[in-house]
Amino acid sequence: MKTAQKNSESREEQARGVIRLPQATAENPNPEQLQLLDKVTRLCAAVSAPELHQKLMELNQLAASDDPVLKKEAVEALTALQSSQL
Repeated sequence: MKTAQKNSESREEQARGVIRLPQATAENPNPEQLQLLDKVTRLCAAVSAPELHQKLMELNQLAASDDPVLKKEAVEALTALQSSQL
């Protein structure tokens, strides 16, 4: 019994921070992804833009977002980026 509990706890430890993505099925071959994944993807795309002006433009667009979390993260990224350019 203790071994099963230990294995369960171990799997839980390993799964922390993991977000299960919707899998394609025959009924739904292109499942809608989670909003969180969309936000992370947009933020990553903005900060990995090759040109500085493009990064700033994309981050400013995200900073104007109605989403408070996306807005906060974009503003923090803008601040860090601008500080590193001084």
